[in-house]
Amino acid sequence: MVYLVILLQIINLNPNLDFTIARHDTGNIILQVTDRAHIGGETTGTTNIPYGLRYPRNGSDHLFFGGFCLTNSITYVADGHYAPNQRIDRDFRIVDVIHRVFRYGLQEFEAAYIDSGHPTPKSLKVTQYSLASPNPNYDDGVIMIFTIKNLGNTRVESLYAGIILDLDLPSGSPSELGGTDTVRRCVYQKNSTTENPTVGIKILWPRSWANLACLYNLTYVHPYYGLPDSFKYKFLKGIIRQYAGVTASDWSSVASIGPFSLEPNEEYQCAFALLGGSSVNEFLNNADSLQAFYERLVGINENRNEKKVTLLTNPVIINNKTKLLLKTHTDEELKVNLYDLCGKYVDCLGKIKGEKVHSLKIDKSYSQGIYFLRVEGKKVYLTKKVVYLK
Repeated sequence: MVYLVILLQIINLNPNLDFTIARHDTGNIILQVTDRAHIGGETTGTTNIPYGLRYPRNGSDHLFFGGFCLTNSITYVADGHYAPNQRIDRDFRIVDVIHRVFRYGLQEFEAAYIDSGHPTPKSLKVTQYSLASPNPNYDDGVIMIFTIKNLGNTRVESLYAGIILDLDLPSGSPSELGGTDTVRRCVYQKNSTTENPTVGIKILWPRSWANLACLYNLTYVHPYYGLPDSFKYKFLKGIIRQYAGVTASDWSSVASIGPFSLEPNEEYQCAFALLGGSSVNEFLNNADSLQAFYERLVGINENRNEKKVTLLTNPVIINNKTKLLLKTHTDEELKVNLYDLCGKYVDCLGKIKGEKVHSLKIDKSYSQGIYFLRVEGKKVYLTKKVVYLK
């Protein structure tokens, strides 16, 4: 009798009841991701999560807990971060369990989840794709790309998306300082006595941000034994801003983008890097390297996107007699939308399609003030600040 033994190596996939955890460990950083928007692990304890976020790879664990978040109001915050009374928010339900994918021959995981666990779900599905490289030029971080799709029947307005990380340096008795770099779209933390290591978040896409904040846990977390949705919303939207944590204490980091709106069946993509460095300067240099890596390999080249739409007339002041001339270089149907200064959707001025010059007249009256004119398809191809005067 011949016995055939087949050995299958399953790398870094740890099944855990309702969901799984995948561990990125191919580079100089170790990071665990899940398929329910939790980052680092699935539960909190009294110390940092083993291998939740470790930098450098042979160093210490720096992450107490973290999560991806979506919101457009205090009553709608769908996230995987921790909640009051030592709970974990489980607003997302698994659509596709986390699994290996092989797009670029690197260490890549993908999962999908939907907000059906929220008390008032909006049928928003999130596809989470994460990527780590062993290349020493790019191995100090993990890229996480979130594609948010509206599976519902109604438009969802004024959404913000972001990541919140409760980083403890060192574990057990956190004594951290926090900082931001608004040009690079980074937020980071370091121990109060040394910059080695410095760890945090960088927004890779879009090239804008809603908030980069140092969240003071003694004010917003400790009294509630977790982070209430009201504070999550205010930080993600940028109502509460704190660009530096100057008191050696217990901090979290917040990086968010938005606002954006989704029509039924529309999707929106944003990307972040979770990374480290041996100093603040090295952290920022690594952030630059990951930005270049993202754009070259998997990202969206903003300049290339903008060339798909050219605004031939360049008005600063508009009214109900203004005519816009737009030249498009794509067959995709595009919408010319108007948003107010807070990013709230106001109106669709029209739709254009075809590679040609389009003439679009603004024939409605709006309240006087500052607006954003956006040409949008699968992505935002052009944004123009204008002033409406009657």
